[in-house]
Amino acid sequence: MKSSVKKLTAAITAVAAATALVACSSEPTVSAFQNPRPWQTVKNEQAYEKLDYAVAVYDAKAGTSDDKRIKIADGTLSFTLEYGKQEGTPTDGATLDMALSVTYNDAAPEKDRGKTDAITSTSTLLTNSLETLTVEKHVSLAEREGVKNNSYDISADYGRGTATRTMHGNTKKLKLDEGKYWDNESMYYLARTTNIKKGASTTFYMTNLFDSFERGEVEQLTMAASAESKLTQLPFDEWISPYVITKEQEDAEKEEEKNEQDKNKSLSVAAENDGGEADGEQPYTVPCYRVGIVMAVDERGPDQVVYYCERPIENGGLRHKKVPLKMTYALYTGGKVSIQYEYTLTGLSFVKQ
Repeated sequence: MKSSVKKLTAAITAVAAATALVACSSEPTVSAFQNPRPWQTVKNEQAYEKLDYAVAVYDAKAGTSDDKRIKIADGTLSFTLEYGKQEGTPTDGATLDMALSVTYNDAAPEKDRGKTDAITSTSTLLTNSLETLTVEKHVSLAEREGVKNNSYDISADYGRGTATRTMHGNTKKLKLDEGKYWDNESMYYLARTTNIKKGASTTFYMTNLFDSFERGEVEQLTMAASAESKLTQLPFDEWISPYVITKEQEDAEKEEEKNEQDKNKSLSVAAENDGGEADGEQPYTVPCYRVGIVMAVDERGPDQVVYYCERPIENGGLRHKKVPLKMTYALYTGGKVSIQYEYTLTGLSFVKQ
């Protein structure tokens, strides 16, 4: 059980944008971030984006197919990106909030049953470079009989070069070298704003803040995000079809640019054959870039796989690109998949309510 809780900690931390992918003390070595950002309709727009996901955890020791794996937990995950949210944040600043909660069912190991583990974090970052200014993260694991509780709080002020972690009742401080940092909580957004396209790969250095405390020094890792050479037609629930803008719709809008119609009316024709409109028994699908994000290029290891939507998504008259529709992550035991984590988009909003 101690081992399983350690795996849970590692996995849900990875979900929270990968504890093993945190900050970087030098400029990324590959392509520049796209501008406007994928979550902006136009350059320098004061963006807002909230993405909600359903979390499913599977025991996959008997196999990874649906008929062999067993669901042992459900939960929720959300990301909220808002420009200029907090008082005191620079005019070119933004806030990224994350919240993850997982509850185990009766199919889980006995000591996990009915237990809920949660992670929350708040990061502030600069919109022009996406570098992180500050971060606060809270990992709360349920008490389990006979198991050491590895809950922790971690915070960093990158501008001042200080970081603090409280765990097992002990508080440690770590001095960070002067430089620019890109925190782990931004990982999905950092990968998303690089030049993702069919067959593309991006690479940049990052630092594992949690492991840096374990080592007593800042640890640098390498992150690689690689897209497959062909688009993946991702089976998806049809609730999203009104929000997916097809190529046919974009072409029609260009022809009628001088007589622009109400964007709400345009939503009604979204997601036709380009996404795989349901036809008989054929499932509805959405074209996606299937991107594998490796936690450490030098050490390798299992990918986090992200399905970034290839088509624009429209909500509230705003269009965002490369919205992550699904993320998956696997834990391995003895070289075989033992646990699978899946995060599937269930809701979105580009306008603050």
